[in-house]
Amino acid sequence: MTRQRNTLIISMAAAGMLVSLYLFWSKITSQFFCPIGDCSVVNNSRYAYIGPFPVSLMGISYYCILILLMAVYRRGEYALKPVIPRLYIWAGFSYSTYLSGVEVFVLKAVCIWCVISYVLMIGITIVSSLKRPNTKPTTD
Repeated sequence: MTRQRNTLIISMAAAGMLVSLYLFWSKITSQFFCPIGDCSVVNNSRYAYIGPFPVSLMGISYYCILILLMAVYRRGEYALKPVIPRLYIWAGFSYSTYLSGVEVFVLKAVCIWCVISYVLMIGITIVSSLKRPNTKPTTD
């Protein structure tokens, strides 16, 4: 992964963490600002929890760990293989896809903040999956 891609992933993860922080704050204060969709239906459903923990709290944790993984990977101080952050990203993308499916097909309600988080996860997944450009000279 190039330095620019790494920085882009960290930036998108920071944005995702802010969205998750807002959703967690909204959850504990019961004050949702939802300009599009019905965030309260989504965030008060049984799917908004993993055990006793709100999914938004898990989102904060996920994005924080991703930022740390990418920072460690970028610095190159540890023998962190590129597959580790990529697997972590794909796990987050998979769960985010599941939750988005639940929103649309089960709850029949959409939370714009959840959609923003999902779009960020899609972006992170795409950027992390891009092949490194081939810089070797080609002979034709």
